[in-house]
Amino acid sequence: MNKILILLLAFFSFLSLQGQNKRPPSIGEIRQEMEKMLVPASVLYLAAHPDDENTRFIAWAANSKKVEAAYLSLTRGDGGQNLIGTEKGPLLGLLRTNELLAARKIDRGEQFFTRANDFGYSKSAEETLEIWDRDAVLEDMVWVIRKFRPDVIVTRFPPPKYHYRTHGHHAASAMLAEEAFRLAADPNAYSWQLSFVEPWQAKRLYWNTSTWFYRGSGEKFDPRGKVMIDLGAYNSNLGRSMGEVAGMSRSQHKSQGFGAAQTMGRIEEWFEYVAGDSIVSEMPAGEGILDKDLFDGIVCDWSRVPGGEELGQLLEKALIEFDPEAPEASLPVLLEAYRWMNAHSEEYWVARKLPELEKLILMTAAIYPTAHAEASAAVPGDSLDVTLQVIARRPVTIYLREWALPDGQVIEVDEALPFNRIFSEKVKLKLPPGLRYSNPYWLREPMDGIGMYRVSNPLLRTLAINPPTLPIRFVFELDGEQFSISKDLVYNYVDRVRGEVSDPFVVAPPATITADSRQLIFTPELSEKEVYLNVRAWKDSLSVKIEPKLTEGWAYELPDSLLFLEKAGDAHAVKIKIINRNGNEEGAMELHLRVNGKVYDRAYHEIDYEHIPKQSLFPESAARLIRIDLDKGKKEMNIGYIMGAGDDVPGYLEQVGYHVVMIDENNFNHIDWGRLDAVMVGIRALNTQKWLVPKWDRLLRYAEEGGTLVVQYQTTWGLLKKDFAPFGLKLGRGRVTDERADMLWTKPVSRVLSEPNKLNSRDFEAWVQERGLYFASEWGDEYESVFSMRDPGEKKGLEGGLLIAPLGKGHFVYTGISFFRQLPAGVPGAYRLLANILAL
Repeated sequence: MNKILILLLAFFSFLSLQGQNKRPPSIGEIRQEMEKMLVPASVLYLAAHPDDENTRFIAWAANSKKVEAAYLSLTRGDGGQNLIGTEKGPLLGLLRTNELLAARKIDRGEQFFTRANDFGYSKSAEETLEIWDRDAVLEDMVWVIRKFRPDVIVTRFPPPKYHYRTHGHHAASAMLAEEAFRLAADPNAYSWQLSFVEPWQAKRLYWNTSTWFYRGSGEKFDPRGKVMIDLGAYNSNLGRSMGEVAGMSRSQHKSQGFGAAQTMGRIEEWFEYVAGDSIVSEMPAGEGILDKDLFDGIVCDWSRVPGGEELGQLLEKALIEFDPEAPEASLPVLLEAYRWMNAHSEEYWVARKLPELEKLILMTAAIYPTAHAEASAAVPGDSLDVTLQVIARRPVTIYLREWALPDGQVIEVDEALPFNRIFSEKVKLKLPPGLRYSNPYWLREPMDGIGMYRVSNPLLRTLAINPPTLPIRFVFELDGEQFSISKDLVYNYVDRVRGEVSDPFVVAPPATITADSRQLIFTPELSEKEVYLNVRAWKDSLSVKIEPKLTEGWAYELPDSLLFLEKAGDAHAVKIKIINRNGNEEGAMELHLRVNGKVYDRAYHEIDYEHIPKQSLFPESAARLIRIDLDKGKKEMNIGYIMGAGDDVPGYLEQVGYHVVMIDENNFNHIDWGRLDAVMVGIRALNTQKWLVPKWDRLLRYAEEGGTLVVQYQTTWGLLKKDFAPFGLKLGRGRVTDERADMLWTKPVSRVLSEPNKLNSRDFEAWVQERGLYFASEWGDEYESVFSMRDPGEKKGLEGGLLIAPLGKGHFVYTGISFFRQLPAGVPGAYRLLANILAL
């Protein structure tokens, strides 16, 4: 086998094992890993987004069938919504990437991606493949197949021949899966890859179908000729059924509100043949429910490797002789297997499983190595104190020979590890001067349009996250055999509520400067704006000079441009005044810091949720400067805002001069409703805020008393109050996904089209991702429909995107228009339209 492929396998095995042994394994988990060593086979599950995957299938494949199981998500879910925070776009993609990794940590699968961007809902595969670079996505899929070598590939979504109506990304994933299935075996396809991997033909391609796909299709689900598998098996090693594991795994998709039950008992799943070697070829078409297995006819033991029967026997012996009271008794046989594998490491499955055997040996001997940084971050070129620790918790004679640091140091130890005592040493690690800052690899370069991330290094393109930044290698010797394991550097601390927390170590510039907002909005009333620049030190004793750079026509006043930051972690908020001198519609502000004669231009952003590791990013520090010709109707406008799933709308309303009063469960009963000109209800508030349901009548009464109540999009799924709107309004699932779609005026004399801002066609240009979503499907004659919109190719427009009804002395408004995306993107027309609605 190609030696480069062997190195790649070792590297990717390290990535897949990383972080999975933060806590020491149980005896059952050790036995589970022994059983998995006996099964050199694999399956790849393939779909479009995070949360598309069937966690029941992945849990069953990885833990009951004990094959290597992976999920290939074509996108990172960047275009979805967020129920737990305000991250959108690439930041949401980063959050959802790590939610997938949290899910795989539970169901024991692996995770891959392509460079495709989730640009938002798409109504057809054709549109999707116009926006994605079809060939680049296929190239990435073929790379994953050749690298992972699945025996079986399973898709989540129907093959193209069924013409099922579904999300365009979903349909495209199934369409491309059939092509990639064939192309991976073609040596003429993406031949550059053959310097690293070999062509690979998976045995078969199946579709994981269900009755769900037939709803509304006019067809009835027919189980005949399909493979049925019970995915609900109980695993005694783990003490859980696969339904329980799957429920825990799926519940990691917290940003999407996909908490799931931990199901016990039988779970029937169905699989339909698509391509390759059919399991059912010997049966007449349409007959029977097949009691077969997706791996029928595939050799799933070590006999698939030349001479591998001997290895299989050794691993079987280790399992049979495994003693839960003394797991280390299996070490002599495991070491024999290790010697055999080292002698045959040119074979693919041997090279793939060898790192897993090394991990198993350490688990059996209860060896637990760690590498802790004394600080949470450091700057390239600086030195860092690191504590290296190992503990042997079983009575085994094992030597720590050396540890190898990423700066090239090899520290000889040559010590026998004491039983159940921590062996520890502090070392000084010098970070390489050219080390990259801690940015996700796919966010380092400009995007290729809206459809693709640009990743110049082909070996990175399908990885879930960055390769380890500062891996530290521990070399052990046991019974004359040397083996090693690498640990990435982490920062540990104890939180008084959460307990021990382990964060990824951060590589940072010496200092960062971050504006309050990446979009600064100006109006005729607000030609000057004061904002804060947050300057943070990432090393001690820094003298910093702030050097803004603005485009012509814009100016700034910065009284305090010189700062001294004494300690790493110190931060100062500096006020800067931005002035729009010439009435320019748009400009830009770049923020630079001069430190010791060098200029740095990085901002800092973090994503911190308990269910994923903390994410640190250092994007370029810049802000768009946008002037909008906006009239609010009166100088002082007080807007109440009830937050739903999380958005940035209140902050952007304040930027253009509204006074926003945040309304929540604690202050609702104390609000002076008479002082509010309008109240806005945030996206999905009636899906997420249970406290709001018994208070809803008071909001309707507010409108009846003369206020304007604006309800942004809510979803039918999980709607807490179905009768939230008067006059028979019902929610639908209609949406307009083309942000350039015509906005036809159904009532040109409507006040919201002319007062106080007279709208025109320019106001509907330069929108982002979509026009809107979850439009109303039914409403009474009391409502005025303002717009009719439709996506290209659709005959009938949707009129439920903005509905206005008089209610008592005031107004009730329902809108699916995506203000939550347009305002943060600085879309002038969206501000002007919303101002007209709020001025009703």
